[in-house]
Amino acid sequence: MKLPSKNKLPDYYDIIKKPLDIKKIFNRIEDGKYSDFDDLEKDFTQMCKNAQIHNEEASLIHEDSIVLQSVFTNARQRLEQDEDKGDERIA
Repeated sequence: MKLPSKNKLPDYYDIIKKPLDIKKIFNRIEDGKYSDFDDLEKDFTQMCKNAQIHNEEASLIHEDSIVLQSVFTNARQRLEQDEDKGDERIA
């Protein structure tokens, strides 16, 4: 997901108050801007929500954003389960 050009879709920036794309999220990860996984999840969810708000419900972008958000949530749950299993082995 990439932010649209202000020239091509100026209304996007009127509608979407917190524009985010995956590149910005990756940059924040690389720069150590996230203090925890919750902060990363907030931005990721915001990016997906922006796509859902700005695009029609039946559009591919809208649908893909829902799938992407679900993939992120499932990946986080698996990571947390693996982390819990590791804690059990240590104890």
